[in-house]
Amino acid sequence: MFSVLFSMLVFAAVSVATPPEPTSPGTLYWMTNDPTGNILVTAPITSNGTIGDISVVATGGLGVHGDSFGVDSIFTQGPIAVHETSGRLAVVNPGSRSVSIFQLSDSSFPQPIGRPFPTYGDFPASAVFNKAGDVLCVLNGGVNSRVQCFSVDDIGLLGVSSSVPIYLYNKTSNPPTGPSGTGGTVRFTPDEDFLLVTTKGVIGELDDSPGFITVFPVTAPGIVRNEPTKVVIPPPAGIAFSLTEINDAKAFVGADLATGMSVYDYSNGWTNATIHELIIPGAVANCWSSYSTATGNYYFSDIGAGFINEVTLADDLTPSLVKQYDVGVYAGADESVVANVGDTQFLYVLLENATSIAALRLDGPGNASVVQIVDWSAPVKAKGHPVDQYNSAGLAFYAGSA
Repeated sequence: MFSVLFSMLVFAAVSVATPPEPTSPGTLYWMTNDPTGNILVTAPITSNGTIGDISVVATGGLGVHGDSFGVDSIFTQGPIAVHETSGRLAVVNPGSRSVSIFQLSDSSFPQPIGRPFPTYGDFPASAVFNKAGDVLCVLNGGVNSRVQCFSVDDIGLLGVSSSVPIYLYNKTSNPPTGPSGTGGTVRFTPDEDFLLVTTKGVIGELDDSPGFITVFPVTAPGIVRNEPTKVVIPPPAGIAFSLTEINDAKAFVGADLATGMSVYDYSNGWTNATIHELIIPGAVANCWSSYSTATGNYYFSDIGAGFINEVTLADDLTPSLVKQYDVGVYAGADESVVANVGDTQFLYVLLENATSIAALRLDGPGNASVVQIVDWSAPVKAKGHPVDQYNSAGLAFYAGSA
């Protein structure tokens, strides 16, 4: 049973409609990942940080749940990518081996750019734009596992610019069995000299089948060279999901299901990368990460324990736990994003099992509070679309600068 706080907040959220706002700090996006038709769900953020009315748009593709039972349907961070300057949004369709592109703006509904484009691999599950917004790279995590990069413009995806295979464990079926041995996310380094892919180790066999990061050189925009460096994550860590860059450092943080989180420091190059692990008390399945410039801290979603774990880094990048926030042990805390609302930052979290979005106000380091939990399944179902509590995935934010 969810906590009393969770129940009260959900009741308030579904009982009182949020009035429309003439302007909004931005919009949230996530996907149903339903096998009958993947739906992009949208919700504006109001001027006080709460979540406004739910809208939907079909991606034109299909979702699919990985070959496992329960929440965390695609085993990755980043199935929805937003490029703030161009206003482009990409959303993967894991069940139809495709990616859909939309144009966003302040005043209009997301407009599809072309038709869903094939990703030339199986089970597309994570995507990332380059800084210019003219290249999109997609992680395919099935039997045909590879990163496919495309050139992008105002009419959609123009064609393949690069294709590199990636190594995953136990690639015997589509959709893949996970999360053990599957891909975690795809990201560029801030200087865009490298493209990174996380691979989870095999649960219970980390000594023989450890997790690792595959590092591909990028020689030009969209041109990824198949000369990878493999950075092995030493046990007990190694069920690596996410990557979130660390400002002013050549390093990333990442959620790790085995321990809690890790810091990947490549200041001396990827071949000499060092890894700092943090075992988070009570950790069950930390899988997603985000960063707040206001607090200077990182937030990790534990889908098993129902905690948002706030972590700080010392000057030498050693991590330590600041505080844990309970969003409901059965809520299924999934991907999160941080957004500016006036002079305040809010953390928004997809609660997969609860088919809800949580809004937490960040009033300083170690001082976050849940201000709203919105059930989004009812309005989506009312619009004629099925919602499965185990399927939804992704969370992205667009501030509206296009």
